[in-house]
Amino acid sequence: MLTPGQVLQDRYRVARALTSDTTGAVYRAWDITLNQPVVIREYPDDPGIDQQDLEELAVRLASLDHPNLVKVSSHFSLPGQGYYLVMPFIEGQNLQQKQKESGGTIPIPALKPWIAQVCDALQALHTQPVPVFHGDVQPANILITTGNNAVLTGIGTLIKPATQPAPVSIQQVAASVYAPYEQLTAGTVDARSDVYSLGATLFTLLSGEVPPDSIIRYNGAVLPTVRSLNSSIPPDLSDCIARAMAMEPEERYQSAAEMKQRLMAAMEFPQAAAAPLPTIPSPGRYNTPTEQVPVEPAAPVIRVYDPVPPGQAKPQKNKSYLLWGGIAVGVLFLLGVVTVVILALAAPSLFNLPDILNGNKEVVKVEEETETEEPEKVPPTAVPTATELPNFYVFPAYDGTPSPAAGAADLNSLCSRSNDPVLSPIKYSYSCTVPAGKPLVINMGWCTSTQEILDQNWALMSYTLQVDDVKVNIDRDTAFMGYTNSVGFCYAYRTYIDGLKTGLHNITYSFSMSQPLNDGYDDYQAGTYTVENIITIP
Repeated sequence: MLTPGQVLQDRYRVARALTSDTTGAVYRAWDITLNQPVVIREYPDDPGIDQQDLEELAVRLASLDHPNLVKVSSHFSLPGQGYYLVMPFIEGQNLQQKQKESGGTIPIPALKPWIAQVCDALQALHTQPVPVFHGDVQPANILITTGNNAVLTGIGTLIKPATQPAPVSIQQVAASVYAPYEQLTAGTVDARSDVYSLGATLFTLLSGEVPPDSIIRYNGAVLPTVRSLNSSIPPDLSDCIARAMAMEPEERYQSAAEMKQRLMAAMEFPQAAAAPLPTIPSPGRYNTPTEQVPVEPAAPVIRVYDPVPPGQAKPQKNKSYLLWGGIAVGVLFLLGVVTVVILALAAPSLFNLPDILNGNKEVVKVEEETETEEPEKVPPTAVPTATELPNFYVFPAYDGTPSPAAGAADLNSLCSRSNDPVLSPIKYSYSCTVPAGKPLVINMGWCTSTQEILDQNWALMSYTLQVDDVKVNIDRDTAFMGYTNSVGFCYAYRTYIDGLKTGLHNITYSFSMSQPLNDGYDDYQAGTYTVENIITIP
């Protein structure tokens, strides 16, 4: 077991453990040489594990160059400790997280291209000269990058061709609901085993429920159809998933390529685009209900950072009040007219009626002078000019609003985090170039090992955001998001800005801790942590 701060091969500094099970552990680490984050997969030094098999696995994975697979960049062993694979760290959310954020199921139009890419990745693995079978296909191991591409992670199993039994000692057993019977009982594993796992993954993502595991099914449990759990699923798609999850390998699709062909045809039907996801209330800002029903949020309000001109229209009142008020005014006006006419007829001299009706110029002149008389001038209140503040727009960044795939630029991805991790209450400065003409996504958040620690930490933290000389209103102009990722449980304020002009800009955000905190991994001192991003827009 590796410890935070430990340096391997004089190059990789361990940050924290991401996952751990009987087959080993996965760590977030930092490549000191290349100055970038990496992921390290550890296989413990176990007499039952064939080191030659692991070496073969590393070589084969390193030779794979596929856009939907994680590439192994390095591998090494530590005598008496274990064997290690090094892979690049990829920013994004896995399908388990996206399923949770979307309220339980993922819409077919969003899911279709991702599943197609996963099928391509599996086909690439299965068709190697010596096939590599994944052995752990599940929602948590399908990562959706900031570029909206699916990357199959969690690869760590070298399984021999189907004619040979799979060595159980190096088998990375999937969560039982996603693993076929032959995998859980040390039977012969091949491409059709990954087909089963992908079918079970689709079952979960489209129905919102996990299927019964294959051992329970072997003992008589019936697999419900996806359509019986979600009536919006087309019958053909429900049948495709049922076939992929057949208990006997011979009854499944015989390859990932065949499964892709059938799935793409079954997913081809008209369906409305998914609406942007609602944000969830931020602890400490609102009262969090015990259970929320996802609803479509109102369209984000655009905040324009130019001074507001004086004399804005007043809010419109209730229409019924306006109606009755108009009637009352009309009645009073008619009464007034009648009264004036009666008085004019009774005492015309009071009103100079003859003069007015005859067009007496002197009378008209007096009235005109009265009407055009200028009021006493009062020095105007000073109002900032439009040039005092930069002209840009701020939007709450809900899921579904501009993303890198839709042409937005992510600040955290563009500005290098060379002195990561941020552990002391000081200013951390970064510089980067941001593409012109793109909204800039800003994500400010905190992740911990458990939800309980997250709620405790968050109650003691506060955030600020400033763009150039303008302070952004966190409560009004950001979307509060709750999600999970490879680190753990997270809360974040997410916003994006548009309209920044060519040149240098300073985007600074800070988070303050009222007392020392521990996120479940590291200790943090009380104080203010400031992240300054100096960006250049060409």
